[in-house]
Amino acid sequence: MYEPSIEALSSAALIEARAQCEAAPRDRRLKLVEHLALELNRDDFYRLLGEQWSAFSHLRWHAQFLRDQLRSATEEDLLAMMTTHEAQLRDALPTHFIIYRGCFHQNVEGLSWCIDRRVAAQYPYTPELWIEEPPLLAAAEVRRRQTVVKLRPTGLEVIAWKAKVVSVEMLPPTSH
Repeated sequence: MYEPSIEALSSAALIEARAQCEAAPRDRRLKLVEHLALELNRDDFYRLLGEQWSAFSHLRWHAQFLRDQLRSATEEDLLAMMTTHEAQLRDALPTHFIIYRGCFHQNVEGLSWCIDRRVAAQYPYTPELWIEEPPLLAAAEVRRRQTVVKLRPTGLEVIAWKAKVVSVEMLPPTSH
């Protein structure tokens, strides 16, 4: 059975936006997507946002823009951010569930979370993220309909903009 490529199903504007993102340095992609929000139609913007999410760095610097986009998103917009498989994985999650975030004091209420506590607990020890603060593990409650799920090599990433933090614990320090 013939399955059209993602490019065949995409508008010319989205194809061009993807090319611009691929050519941009990783630390500039989120700013570029923020700019492209004004040029793309709504469906293309949310598809691009979902496709590029894992390539973004410095989410904290653009948190308000991202929260605004996610808060105003319809269910159709959120589905556009996920592949069909990711949407099926999200649908299989409970209506309310606990998510975890390895972090530091300054970014406890971030947007990227994990459903696996052990994976989240390793995140603050990533060398390029390390800062001179005690690493933390946050737990939060979230409603499935207020999430986007992205499949990563380490498991499911849960993008959550209305997570309610219920606990924060210190993780063991490490030598850097």
